[in-house]
Amino acid sequence: MIKGLQMVLNQFSTLEEGNHIIETFSSVTEDSLKKRIDEFSATYSVTPRALKPHQRRELLLCLQDEGYLSLRKAMEITAQYLGVSRATVYNDLKE
Repeated sequence: MIKGLQMVLNQFSTLEEGNHIIETFSSVTEDSLKKRIDEFSATYSVTPRALKPHQRRELLLCLQDEGYLSLRKAMEITAQYLGVSRATVYNDLKE
């Protein structure tokens, strides 16, 4: 049992020289997702809610490539922040 726990711990952390543990959990949070959306919107000099459909698609592809959509409820958070339905976000990502 202890060996199994050790394997799990090793999977989610690694030891650096000097025995410092480095976390490998994702650092994507709701705040970082919203910040990234704001950064993307700023490149077009608009608010997130003012993004045009083709800009929204581009944003969603960026978020997907950068791993932001792996966050739990990322699609709901993104939809709410963009002022569109969750279905719209899913459809934009499919196109």
